[in-house]
Amino acid sequence: MGTAGLNGPGRQALAAAHAAVALTQTPLLIYTVQAGDTLYSLAQAFLGSSSLWPEIVQASRAIGTHIPRPELIFVGQLLVIPPVPQQGGA
Repeated sequence: MGTAGLNGPGRQALAAAHAAVALTQTPLLIYTVQAGDTLYSLAQAFLGSSSLWPEIVQASRAIGTHIPRPELIFVGQLLVIPPVPQQGGA
């Protein structure tokens, strides 16, 4: 995917995501917020528990996304969805 359709913060966030992948060698899932999304619903859908929404907030800092209040995410905002946490036990 090219960056031709992105400008300003979107282009900067994508560049930051590429830099984070280069540093960690861990692929990042970048998600673009859609109408009706909440951090709680995204955590439930991607991580299996709505209580893991702080993981998305923390991971999104890697691309410069600042979320001061969990209820304030915006359509078009880029978020990082971290890997699903491993369950303990063997």
